[in-house]
Amino acid sequence: MRNLILAYNHRYIIIIRDYDKSGGFLFFTEALAYILNIPKFTSKNTPDNTERLLKKLQNPEKTMKIIHVAGTNGKGSVCAFISSVLKENGYKVGLFTSPHLTDIKERFRINGQVIENTDFLEAFHKVKEAVDSGVREGCAHPTFFEFLFLMSLVIFKRKDVRFAVLETGLGGRLDATNVIKKPIVTVITSIGYDHTEYLGNTLCEIANEKAGIIKKGVPVIFDASKEEVNQVIISAAKLKNSKCIPVTPKDYQILEMDDKSIDFSINYSYYESNSFHLKSPAVYQVMNAVLAIKTLEEVSEKYIIQERSVSEGIKNTVWPGRMEEIAPNIFVDGAHNVEGIRAFIESADRISKGKGKYLLFSAVSDKNYKAMIKCLVEGLDCEKYGITKLQGSRAISLEDMYGCFQELTDKSIFVYENCEAALENIRKGMDKDSLLFCVGSLYLVGELKKLIGRIKI
Repeated sequence: MRNLILAYNHRYIIIIRDYDKSGGFLFFTEALAYILNIPKFTSKNTPDNTERLLKKLQNPEKTMKIIHVAGTNGKGSVCAFISSVLKENGYKVGLFTSPHLTDIKERFRINGQVIENTDFLEAFHKVKEAVDSGVREGCAHPTFFEFLFLMSLVIFKRKDVRFAVLETGLGGRLDATNVIKKPIVTVITSIGYDHTEYLGNTLCEIANEKAGIIKKGVPVIFDASKEEVNQVIISAAKLKNSKCIPVTPKDYQILEMDDKSIDFSINYSYYESNSFHLKSPAVYQVMNAVLAIKTLEEVSEKYIIQERSVSEGIKNTVWPGRMEEIAPNIFVDGAHNVEGIRAFIESADRISKGKGKYLLFSAVSDKNYKAMIKCLVEGLDCEKYGITKLQGSRAISLEDMYGCFQELTDKSIFVYENCEAALENIRKGMDKDSLLFCVGSLYLVGELKKLIGRIKI
């Protein structure tokens, strides 16, 4: 119980006395509204700007050991695996990821748990105070992502975390999170074509941006599945005198799979017990888990990581929105680029063997949705296709999506004005053994997860 003071703008200050959870909802709503409006009056800033604001916050990043993760696909999952294993070892772990699915607070987790409103508000107040002071001294106002990144470090310092696992927002070299000078290890996950307008038009150009997180003398673990990007990362690591650890599909073997889980082994003898269990049917999560395991091997050079905790941490990891069964026979997957769609198809095809498949698709306009649709139609034999429009200004029109599907398939294409209509109507037309796969955007996943709790399935 204490006073909280929050300056919403330079004209007035609101004081909430004896703040507690029961009186906090309106206050949280006001803070959230401020954050959501940030894109209206700012643009991406230089790393120097973020560093100046961190200094005003007394450099909270220096109080914790940081693991920094970049990549096109899989970086959130890798972060979740690492965080889970560190927690199993008894460490207090902060996890910062993006985007969120249903609640902005999902971006900030302590030992796997989403933070409370009170934690969010206190961090908001502290960052807003530093931002206001910085703006008066000539700093630019941080972007939406930069503001949340600053909040994450404030939260983690206040909660006295030992380790912080940070996911980049976009790219790596110029990402706000790249102001971290000395992480204990860096990780680069699968690299593919996404955000090409910012990161480059070739895989090598994109890899170069991701490799920007590599720091002098700091080990880097990376997904070495693609020959064309491997040399970029290896060369960047050599320039920084950084130990470079590639991971390829040859490093692991899938032992057993069903529609709920996967058992796999690693093809080297670091661990006495060489079998790991994933609570996910997504084949692509095996590579992500192995990247995490190899990362933790490096961490174990300086910090205690128990072998049992690695297998338990991997087994206990649940990362929402990645081939997640949100209701009986309804799966959602956040694949939002062509490479992600291919990985989704591999798992969806295996899960649905011998069963009817229905597809619900939507995406945002800055993605290569035409290539995604082509990949889906050619790679996944569905009985019917459904499309729906997402909320927000970035949504693709139903007409554009319908036209793409119509050019590629003779199957039925159903058009729904919103996710609720899509979910209810598709489900009614399916037999009890058929599966519905919903894919194309994490925003689609978020909207569907919100709906599941309040409509009858």
